[in-house]
Amino acid sequence: MNIAYGLAGEGRGHSTRAVTLAPHLLMAGHKITFFTCCQAVEPLLEEGYIVNQLPTPRIQYDNQNNPSGFKTMLYYPAWFFHNRGKVIDLAKYLQAHNYDLIISDYEPLLSRAAKLANIPLVIYNNQSFATHCRLPQCCSNKDSVAKMKLSTINQMICPEGDITIIAKALPDNSLVKKRNTHMVGPPIKKEFLNGVWVGSDSKYIMVYHRGSLLNKLDEIVEFAQQEGCRIKWYCGGEPLEIDNDLVDVCPPGVQFVSDMKNCRYLITAAGASTIGEACHIGAPIILIPEKGQIEGELNSKLTSFYYPNVCTIPMSEVTVDKLTELTSELEGHSQCNVTDGSEEVAAIINQFLEDYYSA
Repeated sequence: MNIAYGLAGEGRGHSTRAVTLAPHLLMAGHKITFFTCCQAVEPLLEEGYIVNQLPTPRIQYDNQNNPSGFKTMLYYPAWFFHNRGKVIDLAKYLQAHNYDLIISDYEPLLSRAAKLANIPLVIYNNQSFATHCRLPQCCSNKDSVAKMKLSTINQMICPEGDITIIAKALPDNSLVKKRNTHMVGPPIKKEFLNGVWVGSDSKYIMVYHRGSLLNKLDEIVEFAQQEGCRIKWYCGGEPLEIDNDLVDVCPPGVQFVSDMKNCRYLITAAGASTIGEACHIGAPIILIPEKGQIEGELNSKLTSFYYPNVCTIPMSEVTVDKLTELTSELEGHSQCNVTDGSEEVAAIINQFLEDYYSA
C-alpha cells in the first residue's frame, strides 16, 4: 500500500513515533512518504526517508518563555485559516499519486486532505488521550478541567480518523472510552531497545528541557553540586547558551542515548516519548513540566502515579530540598517498565487495511 504520513514538526516525539513505526510498515511491503517541517525533518532524512515539506502549527509562548494555552488556542484557528487553501491542493496531490492510507500525527492539513480525498485516515499520536480516554482515579477535578482544555485544542488539530492509535506509557487500557481506539505502548527507538540504566555512580545529571527551565538553573546546579555531579543540558527547543562552569550544553545526536543510560538522574519536561524511553531502561526521572503545558502536566502526574522510578515537581516548587527529598524516594531503577508499541501499531494498521480494502 502507498502511505502518506504527516507529522507535527515541533519536538522529538512525533519523529520518534515515525522512525520507530516505519520499519515495521516497510517490512509489510508498504511504501511511505513523510510530510512535515521544522525539527521533525532531520531525524527522518537521517534514516533515509523521503520527506515533503508541510507546515504545521506551533505551541505559543508567553513573555516568560512558558507555553500559553490561551495564546495557543487563539493561534490555531488563525493558523488554519491562513493555510486552509493547502488542504484542497493536498487532496488533489494524494489522489493523483494514488495514496491508499493517510497516517496523521497531530497535524491538521494532511489529515483533512485525506477526508476531502476520501482516503482512509489513521490518527496516531499521544495527544488524543485527551479526547478518546478517561482519567484514572488518581486525578483531580483540576486535572479534568485541564484535560477538557487540551481536548478543545486537539479537536482543532485532529479530525476523527477511521481508527485512532494512542501511544502512551500507561498500563491501563480500560481508560479508553471511544470506539475504534487503541492504546499502545510508547515508541522506543532501536538505540534504547533492551537497554538498561547503569548510572548509579554517574558524575553527571542529564537535563532535557526547553528554555523555560533556565529560571531554575541555580537550584538545579546546586542540586548537582550536592550530588557531586556536573550537568549535561540538552535543549528541547531553540539552541541556547548557558554561562556556568558546571553545565555542558549538548547538541542533539547519538550521544543522547548513551547519556540517558549513564546519567545519575534525568530531568525532563514530561514529553511522552522521552518518558517512554526512560521508563523502558529504568532511568530515575525527575519530571518538571512547563508551566501552562497542559499535556506535560497531565503526563507527569500519570507517569508518577504508575511508575516508581519517576517523581514530579511543578516548576514553581523546584528547590534543592525538594529535589533531594523526591529523588531519595525513587525506586525500581534499571527495571523495564514499558515496552515498545511500534510493532503493535503496525499490526493494527495492517489489519485495518486488510479489512478496509477487502470489504
